[in-house]
Amino acid sequence: MTNEPFLGTADDILAVRRVLSADEIAKMAREGAAAALGEAEKGALYTMEKRDGTILIDELAQDGQQNALMPSSPGVGDLMLFMNCSTSAAGSIRCELQDETGSPIPGYTLDESDEILGDGIRQAMSWQGGSELKQFSGKPIRLRFVMVDADLYSIQFASPGNDE
Repeated sequence: MTNEPFLGTADDILAVRRVLSADEIAKMAREGAAAALGEAEKGALYTMEKRDGTILIDELAQDGQQNALMPSSPGVGDLMLFMNCSTSAAGSIRCELQDETGSPIPGYTLDESDEILGDGIRQAMSWQGGSELKQFSGKPIRLRFVMVDADLYSIQFASPGNDE
């Protein structure tokens, strides 16, 4: 299978850093992933039953909870950073805003950057769910991108309604 978009509905999403055995998969089908894997498992389990707004809560807490924003969930701002980009299924893009000296701007650091996943002609970058960049208009800033198995084709600072 090539890197194509998923067409359908996902009820639960599980990502672990190992291959699961056929017995483990059968047990998950009977008991649910959280019960079948146990508390010591490292990875992420997103269940749609406990969805809180636009955030999916990770049910596997052994290695810290990696809560996730849905791809279309950034808050709308007057001025936003849009990207034409593509990632593999395991890839991601994050962005840090820096001042003109190269120091990270609080609220826009790599740790606060929401990961961009998948393919999109106009993906909005966000930091902890917020995407407003109007306060930087007319000021020099630097962008630092961290990409894992990803391609970045173009970037644009624009208002959400401006598709040019």
